[in-house]
Amino acid sequence: MSASALPLANDLRGATTVDDILQLLFVPEPLWQSFVAQVGDPGVHVRILAALPQAVVVQGCVQGTLPTGEQFSAIQATHVGLVWRTCRKLVHLWAGLPEGEFVDIDPWGTEPVYELKEPRTTGTAAATSVKERILKMSNGVDQADDSELTLASRMEIDRWSNCYVAVMGAPPLEEEEPNEAQLSALNRRVNVLKQPPYADFGVWLPFARRTQKAQKFRASMPVGDGSYVVREMPGPQNMIQWLTSWKVYKVALIMLDIASLASLQLYEKMMERLVMQWPKCWHLIVMADDKGRAERLEKLRRKFLMDEDAGRQVPMDWNKEKPWTACFRALALDNEYWDEQVRHPAAAWLVSGGRGVALAPAEQVALSHLPGGLDALEVDKEDGGEPSRKQSNRDKRIARSKRIRAERDELDKLRKLNHGGQAAGSAKSKGQGKSKDRAGQQICYSFASGTGPCGTVEPGAACVQSQKRAHKWQYCLSPGHRNSDCPKKA
Repeated sequence: MSASALPLANDLRGATTVDDILQLLFVPEPLWQSFVAQVGDPGVHVRILAALPQAVVVQGCVQGTLPTGEQFSAIQATHVGLVWRTCRKLVHLWAGLPEGEFVDIDPWGTEPVYELKEPRTTGTAAATSVKERILKMSNGVDQADDSELTLASRMEIDRWSNCYVAVMGAPPLEEEEPNEAQLSALNRRVNVLKQPPYADFGVWLPFARRTQKAQKFRASMPVGDGSYVVREMPGPQNMIQWLTSWKVYKVALIMLDIASLASLQLYEKMMERLVMQWPKCWHLIVMADDKGRAERLEKLRRKFLMDEDAGRQVPMDWNKEKPWTACFRALALDNEYWDEQVRHPAAAWLVSGGRGVALAPAEQVALSHLPGGLDALEVDKEDGGEPSRKQSNRDKRIARSKRIRAERDELDKLRKLNHGGQAAGSAKSKGQGKSKDRAGQQICYSFASGTGPCGTVEPGAACVQSQKRAHKWQYCLSPGHRNSDCPKKA
């Protein structure tokens, strides 16, 4: 198939959407819908369709079936391939590149697939590359999803932002605003692929462009014999980290008109209540939350859809076109699910591995989730409150240690001075002298030896050192003279 079969640049001048190209090429609606059912609906976005790999286009035509049950004929498959080739050409022209430099790829040909040629520079200006910026779903929404996507247009981002302002009355805070990649990925997951609005909080983070490292937490997993093994799992480590990701997630859901603010607030309050009740079991709560948003929401949607078809009662806010508001509300109130995933396993885990004295709920929350642990609940003396016994005992131990170190340093200093300033006979008598008087009070070595702070103090005067000691001789324990003046010295 030659490139001459494609529309010329003048024919594509007014084309801006996929619908314009389908109308230009006279593609039958049943044929296009059969192809879309295999590869996914690109909507009106020409760039998304042009970014499809050649193998995907071929596979979609091979597996596609018409409403009559027949497979695509050669002409019909060629017609679909012509739409894909025209989209690629239109993207090439949008980049401002010459029509003659477009490299056409025949999806049914045997030639290898080539990238678009590098444009030749004219003068000092060089044309830019037309390669699209490709993102991975695993970097923004789901670590298990290896599919790729392209960024949404600036017009779509602005429309989503206006939707949030219409609901909330003001733009979101900087630390709660999702970036373009997060919005594009969540929009593709929910509105294009029709999947539940799940976001992996291990990679869905505020300021996602600057926080590339995934979060992880430790979970105690049962091994079947009553014991537990600790494993590292992707996700927030505590409620504070969870809330930072949740706020960005909530803003994205409101921007994309996926769920109502009331249902999201109800779900957030449910999570806070579980943390207050089971503060030691964060690993169970965060795993239940992840599973609920990834799997339980879709099960609730299917249940409500079947109830509606069968004529049974459905929630008042149920809308099969926008089902996730009712599903979030139902998940927050689904006590059976939270009992099975959190409350019963938490009770079993605490009974199996719990140790020590039970703490009040506020103390358990502080120990597990607040920076500083239980110290965050301590009341300082300067604030007029009573200090805790634990803090008081710790201060006493620190003061006692400092006092002992100071006394030991002072004693070592005095020994060195005495050793350097006394004669040999005095050194001998030092070892024979007493260290305390008859009342048990410590003798001042500085006064007895005549060196140091008390070396010049008159007999009978008080000790001038911080630690008060008795001014007496070490042999006769007389306060009237020093070691050198004692008549009973050894």
